Amino acid sequence: MIIMLTENRWSLVRAALTFIMTAAVLLPGPSPADPPSEAVRVCSTSITQPLAAAIVNHYSAAPTAFDLANAHDSRYPCHVRFMARLVSETDGTHGVVGYDAIVAVVHPANRLSRITRDQVRGIFAGTIKNWSELGGSPGAIVAKLPDETSDEAQLLTTTLLSGLKIASGVERLPSSSEVVRYISSRRDSIGLVALSQADPAKVLPLGDSVPNPLTIADHSYPLSIAIVAITVTSPDDAPDAKALRLIKYARSPEAQSIVVDKGLVGLK
Repeated sequence: MIIMLTENRWSLVRAALTFIMTAAVLLPGPSPADPPSEAVRVCSTSITQPLAAAIVNHYSAAPTAFDLANAHDSRYPCHVRFMARLVSETDGTHGVVGYDAIVAVVHPANRLSRITRDQVRGIFAGTIKNWSELGGSPGAIVAKLPDETSDEAQLLTTTLLSGLKIASGVERLPSSSEVVRYISSRRDSIGLVALSQADPAKVLPLGDSVPNPLTIADHSYPLSIAIVAITVTSPDDAPDAKALRLIKYARSPEAQSIVVDKGLVGLK
């Protein structure tokens, strides 16, 4: 039996179908599930994110015990924060899980063997513009830096590039790894990045200071960085026990192998 629809009824059916399809497109999909209230939220930064994720993944057998996905969501407080700071002799190794450094990198085929602090400052200020000024073959220097919100940029503003107005031609890329990816493809480029993310670019000594595990561990390399894991609590709250155990694990021999695997320098 075939049911024939009148033109008016068919118009109503089409209108109903159109409404249903439009609603399906416009209605928001399911929101991401909130992390379990008992989950320890672990925050990290541009330099520390790979290490934080690796340590949590190796340490935690229960997927819901720690939360990395919502670490930067202001609705959820952090319990553990992995961060980078300048090495300080006054506070010893409190919370330190490893070391890194800020280094100057160039293309592997670049003949430059070292660079001085003044030369670096000149390049990023725009007063040194040609490789011939550094003893290289003539050609414009293309300079790159990590994003202004990154650990690297924040640390550089208080050290190597302190008080310097960065030249307008210096482009900022999202991270050290992005800078290195660019540097490795352009022979005329130079960048300042975290040593842990410098491969496969060529790392330059800074004057007479060669960045290597020894000089970073004993802090004789001037741009050495401490990678720290600390608990984050309000003044009235005691540190979360699981957070403290995670930090203890990050300093353990097992976790120190992860630190080295991520290109960082482990604890002595």
